[in-house]
Amino acid sequence: MKIRITAQILAMVLLLTVLAGCGAAKAEPEVTTVETTQVPAAEATTEPTTEPTTMPTEPPAPPTLLEEQGYIFWEGAAEVSTDKQSEKWLQKGEYIPITPRKLTAAYEDVQMQFAIVGSDRKEYRDMADTKVEILISEVPGSGFDDGINWLDEKLELFHGAYQKRESSKATYEEWTNACSDRKLIYMKAIYKIDGTEHYLKTIENGVKMKDLKVGHSYPDLVDAETGTVFCIRTKYDPNKPEVGCWTVGQEGSETQIQAWFTRNYSWNVQEEKQAVLTVTFEYYVLVPADYEGISFCMQEYTTAEKVDRLILGDTGKSGWGVGSIFDEAFVSCEDYRFHFFGLKTTE
Repeated sequence: MKIRITAQILAMVLLLTVLAGCGAAKAEPEVTTVETTQVPAAEATTEPTTEPTTMPTEPPAPPTLLEEQGYIFWEGAAEVSTDKQSEKWLQKGEYIPITPRKLTAAYEDVQMQFAIVGSDRKEYRDMADTKVEILISEVPGSGFDDGINWLDEKLELFHGAYQKRESSKATYEEWTNACSDRKLIYMKAIYKIDGTEHYLKTIENGVKMKDLKVGHSYPDLVDAETGTVFCIRTKYDPNKPEVGCWTVGQEGSETQIQAWFTRNYSWNVQEEKQAVLTVTFEYYVLVPADYEGISFCMQEYTTAEKVDRLILGDTGKSGWGVGSIFDEAFVSCEDYRFHFFGLKTTE
């Protein structure tokens, strides 16, 4: 009986021991092994690029003598616009071939002189607000022989001057055929001089239209490379325009410049209401096709008591005068403000 009891006790002890061991065991986390395959490194390849290639740019043109002296083209202009897409433009019903540089511009606050002589024979002078509108374009020599009436009319004067200067009998057709390496620069400047305010101040003095006088400047031609100025002398006959001819530049690289111009004007006067004078200049300048130095100089009156030209001839007859921006008349002048303009812009 004792043996059976002892055997049962031992069996129970063994069972408790096994159960205790099972309770103490901890489950290990399942580990998944991922096999990796070694891929040989690919050889480096150069992919084509879509980025734009930077091309070397042309160095900027050296400053002209005008720019070296501190003159700025279109300084004070209210607007300057260049149509670089133009190849022709309409003028009096005809299409004129032009280079892809047609420029329009305007000055809004220029001052000219407006003088009124009253019934008391006194002269009343004051500054008048002036708006200036400008058009500049180039006609290539390749179009000179296209039979365009407007162009032939402008070139005929150059042809006549050539015949006279060279004692040549070359026909107009022969001359235009020889001018394919030249170009015609056309510049139109319109002054709208508004003297209404001054006019209304002086009507009590018996002012009449015939007593209105205006002092205005003429645009002068300037060679920007040398500073040489070409202008008409004091007396000018608009019905007999004259061709001026000059040579500028160093020996071996001379440039021949020829030019003539016209001037027309019209009054818009309403009694006791307004007095406006419109003056229209048209310049025609013949130069080599690769010449870029022509510019124009417009004088604006500031303190001048009377109107004078800066370059005068020895006689009172009509004709062209030649001077320089280094002349004493320009250097010491305080009565005028100078505006230089041309095909060159800051765009």
